[in-house]
Amino acid sequence: MTNTGTINLSGASSIRLPSGGPAFTNAAGGTLNIDSTAGWSFVSNPTTQDGVVDNAGTINVNSGTSWEVAFNQAGTGSLNIAAGKFLSLQNGQSVAGTVNVGTGSTLWVSERHGVNASFSGTTIGGSGTVQVVGGAGPVADFTNVSAPSAKLLVGSGGTANVLAGTTTFAALEITGGTLSGAGTLNVTASLNQSGGSQSGAGITVLASGATGTLGGVSVGRNLTNLGTLDLSGTSISGLFTNDGTVNVTGAVNASGGMQQNAGLTTVPAGQTLGVGGSGLVLAGGTLMGNGMISGNVNNSAGIVAPGASPGILTINGDYTQGASGVLAVDVGGTVAGTEYDQLVVNGNVFLDGNLSTTLFGSYTPLPGDSYTFVSATGTITGSFANVSQPVGLLPPVAAVSPLTGAGELIVSVVSPSLPPAIEPTYNYTVVATEISSEPVENILVPVLGVEGTAGTEESSLEKKPPACS
Repeated sequence: MTNTGTINLSGASSIRLPSGGPAFTNAAGGTLNIDSTAGWSFVSNPTTQDGVVDNAGTINVNSGTSWEVAFNQAGTGSLNIAAGKFLSLQNGQSVAGTVNVGTGSTLWVSERHGVNASFSGTTIGGSGTVQVVGGAGPVADFTNVSAPSAKLLVGSGGTANVLAGTTTFAALEITGGTLSGAGTLNVTASLNQSGGSQSGAGITVLASGATGTLGGVSVGRNLTNLGTLDLSGTSISGLFTNDGTVNVTGAVNASGGMQQNAGLTTVPAGQTLGVGGSGLVLAGGTLMGNGMISGNVNNSAGIVAPGASPGILTINGDYTQGASGVLAVDVGGTVAGTEYDQLVVNGNVFLDGNLSTTLFGSYTPLPGDSYTFVSATGTITGSFANVSQPVGLLPPVAAVSPLTGAGELIVSVVSPSLPPAIEPTYNYTVVATEISSEPVENILVPVLGVEGTAGTEESSLEKKPPACS
């Protein structure tokens, strides 16, 4: 059966296709409008669901419905699901061309009958949802799919494979099932994973300006953050790359290592960021917080800023700072953690690069004040090449305590941060140089002198006889 005109499916009607029989073909230029209230607008063998619908024209789904058939759409085809409606593909096979999923509507890949549903080069318009969920184990493959406003939902029993190339969705939600594949999935607005898993050799990218939350889940593929990402109870076994903002709100284990090129990673008090592989490599951006990094940290060109003004950041591993790295500390007193920032390293420290110190509050360094900015259970090797410091702080000297064997990098005050004393001046008298008509005893001339506290100049008036010309 081939449609080249317009068919309106209304009432409670449906189209029945024979098992293994000829397909229903909606040819280019043909239009099928589905307004039927029947639950199944296409039906075939309920077990094999091997009836076939081929679409090269336009199909408009204006009521919620399921298709008990294999569905194939050519590149010229268009499948449009009206706002608030749904289409359940029981045996969707190959969907190219254009799919428009209206606001609040759902394209549901709900079953699998031997062949994965395949979306290749498909443009998905609208802000609705493409859903891969079902107890029958539905599988959907995505290759170079563009869905700039739609959401991909992967739920219990479902598998979404992102194959070669880049597939884009505005939103990704994973509540169960698996996101897998070797391709790149670019998420431009929001990413939320509360269940299920991610796996495969590909990359999930949270784009700039997007927000994401991963809570109590496993990510077994590479993860790149360019937006703002909150992590809690999350395991990441692929390479985790951050160029945006990462907030560690619960224990995180990045066993595949973490690379930060820009942006900010915050590890608050009581939280731990675990890093395996090459550890945490700071090639840019800032690492800050009062929490703990479990693993090695290589600060090649970033900023490590312990605390939250002030506080202590702990590294259970080695800390290496390269020539372009910076350790930035705030100083508001002489007590580590509560009045100045400190980096505690349960391992060895290798220093180069820069130390930046900033005073805060009303604190003024006094002679004899000192600060242990770095404390290590191992050894401290090297020193800072450059020190940016408030007035009065001596460049740091690495010293090893003979009592504990621990390394401490101590900065001491060698002079108070006070303004220089004003040099005292001698009294002097300015005398009139002209004969005045006033009586001698009434001529007043200014006298500047030092009275009271040394260095304080005051002005007084004193009677003097006039000088003769």
